[in-house]
Amino acid sequence: MSEPLFRLDDFGVTFDGQPVVTSLSLSVARGETLAIVGESGSGKSVSALGAIDLLPGNAEVSGGRWLEGTSLSGLGKREWNALRGNRVGFVFQEPMTSLNPLHRIGRQIGETLRLHQGLRGHAARRRARELLEQVKLPRVDELLDAWPHQLSGGQRQRVMIAMAIANNPALLIADEPTTALDVTVQQEILALLRELRDTHGMGMLFISHDLNLVRRFAERVCVMRAGRVEEIGPVEQIFAHPQSDYTRALIAADPEGRPAPVTDAQPLLSARQL
Repeated sequence: MSEPLFRLDDFGVTFDGQPVVTSLSLSVARGETLAIVGESGSGKSVSALGAIDLLPGNAEVSGGRWLEGTSLSGLGKREWNALRGNRVGFVFQEPMTSLNPLHRIGRQIGETLRLHQGLRGHAARRRARELLEQVKLPRVDELLDAWPHQLSGGQRQRVMIAMAIANNPALLIADEPTTALDVTVQQEILALLRELRDTHGMGMLFISHDLNLVRRFAERVCVMRAGRVEEIGPVEQIFAHPQSDYTRALIAADPEGRPAPVTDAQPLLSARQL
């Protein structure tokens, strides 16, 4: 069996000595999507942030972390900065708070290209343009000069995805990437993520509370509760034959059907290309 792309082994997170994640072990293969699900406070996002050293100073992590066969546990600040945004891409929950409101879109994409590839000027703008086209945004020259507040939620999320894949990461972590979006745009974003994963051969760690999305999008699922793994396995197995009482309750509590789409913010670009 080949070495997994990404692996956590007996991973833990504490805040001021209080454990919030305990004995988390999981792996992600190349080209695979592993979903982490659970109710709010179960430790999903904390685990992902801790795995790539993005937690605040009062947090401590323990256990093993590996990417492409290399241990991440002993990395220093400079090495982490070189890894994040390069071999590991991250799509955060709310793109409006992740994008800098004081800088235009082109400058923000250009910054990650400058840091990791040394691209500047026309070369950086050309690459930024290619990335926005890759995430299927129209009129990209206009968008490059736009401010974040001029974009709709779907457009901002696509910009965040473009930034996350700018340096061809091996692993993409998507933390609730569709939470603030209406149902139609959710499906478009998930289809885009799947296409990008397959095109680039990335592994993907997909964090969500929406079991309907997970059922359609992931190959395997890890169910968390109170910082611990309840069970982990193929999506079909977990949903058809859950072993944990908590997993059964979580599946039973998930609403069936789809809510009516909600009108999004007035976009700068065509609503047909959110």
